[in-house]
Amino acid sequence: MPTKRQLQFLDKVAEAARSAPRARGRPTPENLTDEGRRMGLKAIQQAPRCQAMTKRGTKCRCAALRGATRCIKHGGRVEVPHHPHNVRRFLTGQLHGYFARQDRFNEGRKTWEEMDRKEQRELLEALPDSVAQDTRRLYEAALVWRADTLPGSVWRKRWQSVIA
Repeated sequence: MPTKRQLQFLDKVAEAARSAPRARGRPTPENLTDEGRRMGLKAIQQAPRCQAMTKRGTKCRCAALRGATRCIKHGGRVEVPHHPHNVRRFLTGQLHGYFARQDRFNEGRKTWEEMDRKEQRELLEALPDSVAQDTRRLYEAALVWRADTLPGSVWRKRWQSVIA
C-alpha cells in the first residue's frame, strides 16, 4: 500500500501531466499558417543540440530532447518516471522487476556461454524438451546447474522450479 507521501507525489505528477502543454508537432490552426511555420522552424533552430560525439569526432547536430542533453539516436529518451503510469510502475517496483529479470537473463546467458560443450550437453539431456527450447528457461537452468555453493535441498527446489 502506498504511503501518504507517495500518494501526494502521484497527485502532483498527475496534475502536472494534466496541465502540461500539448505535444510539439501537433497540427493546430496557429502553426498551419505561414507565421506559425516560421515560429516552429525558429524554435527548432534554437533548440539545444545533442552533446554526443559522432564517429567522425564532431558533435551531433540533432536537437536534444526536452530535459535531456542527447537526441533520440544517442540515448536521450530514457525510461524515467515522469508520466503517472511510469511513476506508479516505479513506486510499485515493476520497473525494478523488469530490469532485475533482464539482468538475470544476461547472467544466465553468460553462464551458458562459459560452459563447455560437454557440460551443455549434460544439461540439455537433463532438461525436458519444453525447457530446452525456451531460451529464458534454459539460461535459468544453466544458472542453477552451475550453482555449486547451494546446499542440496535448496538446489533441488530451484531445479524443480526451473523444470516445472
